[in-house]
Amino acid sequence: VGKVEIVLADGGASDQLTAIPAMAIFDARAGEGFVYLAKENDGNLTAALQLVTIERIDGESALISGGIAEGDQIIVSRIDRIKPDSLIRLARP
Repeated sequence: VGKVEIVLADGGASDQLTAIPAMAIFDARAGEGFVYLAKENDGNLTAALQLVTIERIDGESALISGGIAEGDQIIVSRIDRIKPDSLIRLARP
């Protein structure tokens, strides 16, 4: 799990995009992909699979228009080793 800052792209309220690291997305096709979110579950942190809507890839960032909310913690590393409901722990700098 890495630390990520979610930045809203320029635009009106109806077309705001959220920039996330492109490396956090997997199984992308036809404008959609998946990310893992860190969610609290019975006092533990687990990985939750979340479908996101991808508007475009801009360098190392993916611009997302749906599927994540403010405050969501996106898992950005070792996603190839995670499965839904896997126990996780946050890396501290």
